[in-house]
Formats: sequence, structure tokens, C-alpha cells
Amino acid sequence: MDVKEQLQHDLEYLRLMRIKEIHEEAARESSEKNLSHIEYLAKVISEEASARFQRSVTARIHQARFSVIKTVDGFDFNHPENINKQQILKILDMDFMEDKKNVIILGPPGVGKSHIALSIGYKACLKGIRAYFTTAIDAINYLRASIADNTFLKCMKQYTGPRLLIIDELGYLPIDKEGVMRQL
Repeated sequence: MDVKEQLQHDLEYLRLMRIKEIHEEAARESSEKNLSHIEYLAKVISEEASARFQRSVTARIHQARFSVIKTVDGFDFNHPENINKQQILKILDMDFMEDKKNVIILGPPGVGKSHIALSIGYKACLKGIRAYFTTAIDAINYLRASIADNTFLKCMKQYTGPRLLIIDELGYLPIDKEGVMRQL
């Protein structure tokens, strides 16, 4: 096995797939620009780190099970009601997570509560935070089924594992103790 084949093999073995893709072109470019070895190495490692981060974001978004991807860029803060944009943007800084606080989004139907919640979840994934999205009824049905098939503890990990749990449509369930117990 020659040096080039060995390098390809080692890069694959180490799962440095982005470096495997770009190292030859980056070496040519570095040579043309008279970059030092350390500059070349920094370039390919930076590319690998970026690719890994992007893959991890994609995986977190998939694992979060968002019904749809939403951002505040597509949110109309003036319709149907005037919504405090600064307050929402502050929440999107994700400081509430560092402070170990909860966010509850209240309002009548159609004002964008789900949109804002999905935006918060998406932003969390972009910041490297594991999130999980569910509706209240889906969570209750899943928990109820897990009790029936003796997988309750495993089921609970789905809700306690992520740092951010988003429960949507909470207002569609009865909120008195008896009503909630009937759901379970």
C-alpha cells in the first residue's frame, strides 16, 4: 500500500471523512498560496470540525422530531395580535436554559405559540442543545402504552434525556387532576 492509499485508509478508519474528501485539493491550494504546514493542517481540521458540527445539528434536528422546521424569521409579530418581539428574541438567546428556567407560551389559538416553540427548539439544536418536541396527547398516549407494555422507564428517558422538552397543545387536555388521571 502506497502512502496515498495508507492516508485514505487511515482517514477513513479515523472517520475523518471531510478531510478525506478535501485534503488533496487543500494541499494543492496551500502549495499555490505558499501556506505553511500548520496553516494547511488548520484548514483541513477546521473543515472537518465544521462538517462534524453540521452533521450533529442535522442529527439533533432529526431526533427532536419537530413537526416542521420554523424560525422567527418567518414569524409575523404583528398579526393576529401584537407579540412582544424583544421578549421572544431574548428567549431565543437560550439564556433561560443556563438559568435552569422554564418557558411557557400562552395565548389563544392561532397566535403562533407552536411556531415560537418550534423556533426555540430549532435554535437550541443549532446551539448544540438536544431538544425533543411532542404534543401533550402524544406524550400521554406514549406513556400510557409504556405502562401497559412495561417500558415506562425507557419511555421516560425520551422525555428526560434532552435538555429541552417542548410540549405543545397542552391546553387541549383536561387540566384538573381527575381529568389528567383519566388520560393516563
